[in-house]
Amino acid sequence: MPCSRNKEEVAPSDDYGWRWGELVEGNRNNVKCRFCGRIIKRGITQLKEYLAVKKGNVTPYPHGSVKVRKSIGQQLQEYHREKAVRQRRKEELEERISLGNHGNYGDSGDDDEELTITRRKSVRSQVE
Repeated sequence: MPCSRNKEEVAPSDDYGWRWGELVEGNRNNVKCRFCGRIIKRGITQLKEYLAVKKGNVTPYPHGSVKVRKSIGQQLQEYHREKAVRQRRKEELEERISLGNHGNYGDSGDDDEELTITRRKSVRSQVE
């Protein structure tokens, strides 16, 4: 079971992985596993892969509970699906911008420079 967190301790982000790890002081990319105390380099995602026993980027943690392993595994899969959807959407919007296809916004055919600039900003903000 992971150690309990002090009330003063604040996670660097709202990432669910901070339930099982804590930031190592002096290096924002190192995370300490709350189960075994091992220092995982390259951030919270590596810790989640370590605990989920995902092979490849980090040596898997063989002593983790099945419940934690499944939970992290499901959340990692969800994250990767969402990331792929965001990337596809970003690419589609970038393509629309580069082709000049901004859709029909009910223009009457008048070329208003300010309106055109505002539209482009709006489309670009959707990419971010």
